[in-house]
Amino acid sequence: LTTPCTCQQIQSFMGQPWLASYSVRYSQVAEQTNESGYTRVTVDHSYDVGGTLSNWAGSWVTGTLTSGTGSINDERYLRDQSGHETTTTLIGSGPPVIYDQGGFGPLSTGDLAIQLDTCTYSIRQQIAVIATENPGGDTVAEPIGMVAMDGLPIGQSTTLSGNAALPVRWASWDIPFYKAGGFDLYLELILGEGNMGTANFSWTFTPQGTATPPAGSPNNK
Repeated sequence: LTTPCTCQQIQSFMGQPWLASYSVRYSQVAEQTNESGYTRVTVDHSYDVGGTLSNWAGSWVTGTLTSGTGSINDERYLRDQSGHETTTTLIGSGPPVIYDQGGFGPLSTGDLAIQLDTCTYSIRQQIAVIATENPGGDTVAEPIGMVAMDGLPIGQSTTLSGNAALPVRWASWDIPFYKAGGFDLYLELILGEGNMGTANFSWTFTPQGTATPPAGSPNNK
């Protein structure tokens, strides 16, 4: 569905469900040698997930992500000055986790906001998967990605899609960002905020159902 009056068409789908899909690829390695010894941190996260966003509140529509898979493969290796070695891992893959073992959640969600006055949209998205910590063997619902983007222009189609290289952040909440979860703190301790690289993020939002003619016309860009 393509039209020069896309914002008016988008408005006609507000209140209807939207099918969302998200994809992320992020990997990073950090090494450090100091008076304590040698440290190497490896972080590798990816996911291809989706769901239906149907809970409207003003200009925002939200939903849980129930399809697809995500994976985490993080490792922290330490060798002290005496030569003693320690390896800690956090590894897992599978479908999005909605609630953790204690019932907290939802942990895997998608949010889309449509700003008709500026003909732009915003994205919020997060996902967790079941992962195992070793040594110890504990199983946890681990966040492996959180995304925020604002001011994305609505193009000439009612399907909203794109891709971007997002800066990876740990402490900062400056938008846009991708927060990795997992062993990202250990990366930040070596590389520093602002030097953790970028994550490749892509997204698609497709309106479902039948368009409802708007009562009035918005500013079409």
